[in-house]
Amino acid sequence: MFTVEAFQSSFTINQGNNNFTIFGSLLWTYNRIITVVDTSLNHTAALYLEDKVATSLEPVRIDLAEPKNIFSGKFRHNIPSSDFLVLLTSKPNENNWFSSTNFDDGTRDIFVHTADWENYTECSSESVIAFQVVENILQALMFEGNDDESKYFHDPAIGCINDMCSWKPDITFKLRTADICADCLDKISSQGIEEDLVRQSIELFEHLRKRMLFNRKLQRETDYDPSLPFTIANTKRKLRTTFEPLRKFLLLLDHFDSIVRTSVIIFGKICLKDDFDQFAKDAGLHGKPSLGHWVGALQSVAKAASTIDKDSFPLPNDFCERLEGIVAKANEGKIVNLRNEYRGHGYCSIHDEKYKNVFESALPSLQYIEQVLLPLLVGLKVCYVTSFSIKKTGKKIRVKSLMGNHPDFEDKEIAFKTDDCLPFENQVYATKDGNWYDLHPYILYENCPECCHPRVLIYDGEQYLDPFVGHRVTITACQP
Repeated sequence: MFTVEAFQSSFTINQGNNNFTIFGSLLWTYNRIITVVDTSLNHTAALYLEDKVATSLEPVRIDLAEPKNIFSGKFRHNIPSSDFLVLLTSKPNENNWFSSTNFDDGTRDIFVHTADWENYTECSSESVIAFQVVENILQALMFEGNDDESKYFHDPAIGCINDMCSWKPDITFKLRTADICADCLDKISSQGIEEDLVRQSIELFEHLRKRMLFNRKLQRETDYDPSLPFTIANTKRKLRTTFEPLRKFLLLLDHFDSIVRTSVIIFGKICLKDDFDQFAKDAGLHGKPSLGHWVGALQSVAKAASTIDKDSFPLPNDFCERLEGIVAKANEGKIVNLRNEYRGHGYCSIHDEKYKNVFESALPSLQYIEQVLLPLLVGLKVCYVTSFSIKKTGKKIRVKSLMGNHPDFEDKEIAFKTDDCLPFENQVYATKDGNWYDLHPYILYENCPECCHPRVLIYDGEQYLDPFVGHRVTITACQP
């Protein structure tokens, strides 16, 4: 019986000088799961059956773990076709996949890549690989005897086990939601997969999800991410988990853009309140504003803040000086010029070294801007109001906290004093020290018209940007 309890026990597979551990005895309700382990340097495959070594396979030499070689049958030998064969391998594969099931031939062969998970997750790789094993077995059963599996693979990610994750950092969204969407559940039902098996799989996904989240909490939180608004924390995460030079440079520009845009909206709303709409028009933020317009608007917010009574101002006394210093550093680092030169005009270079050098030249300015600005944002909370109620104990409001770098936003209830005015439902606010600042319609939490999933959307002067997936959409009812 494949159970959560069985996964809590662990066995260790020796890989050279390292120990690779996967939770529990790999058993299934009506079929055995057989796990083949590539022992890295020696490429010797060992067969584990029902938590015990049943036999040993002869050494297998692999130059590159290409899917076409993995699924050639060389590992199966006399293993029955009804058994699942899972190859855990540290070798890279030509498609750069995390894992895959052999959909082409319909055999129950699976491979999971065991290396490099530290580039995408902050939890132990054992939990992630266990998740991948169960996910692929369920996928094999979902699409057995069918040729329509591609219709159920989600790209971009929606938080389902069938997320394709073509942009690899999206794997963290899949792992943290550990969900199966309604369409995929319907597919599972139509395949006649036993309910007990599906229920156990979901229980195990949830068990591993909690374990991964718990492990993450034990690690050092990185660079304020959990306390940053999602629009900034998400672009920061993308930048941190990307290694290809061109993409890393482009994500640096996106992160700078997001810092400036979010800061103008949040700080502008705090300082100017209802006058922000007119300010945005005067600063040229409607229509098709350039990045330079947004940087200029940040400097104008600093000037406006200098005229405000500091007693009613929820930000540090050196707030204006910080913003002006950020604008000066951005101009010194020529980040706007780099954006115009390398993204707004001309063709992409075929030489990665060029983008690596440009990235490294711009990075110090961005790091300085983060060091100066992000502590100002950490004290603020951005949330979406879902409902409110008035009880005997006082006013209660339910919100989604739009903070941190993952879109699985926490729901929580907040108590209000009886003399407080309740915020409007279905709008986004910045809060600090009990004060609420309406960010609508510049930051929204709405269903994206392109993917039909709830997303945090930020105004770009003409349309709305989705910092998670990258969609650019029009929401007419909310335009400023």
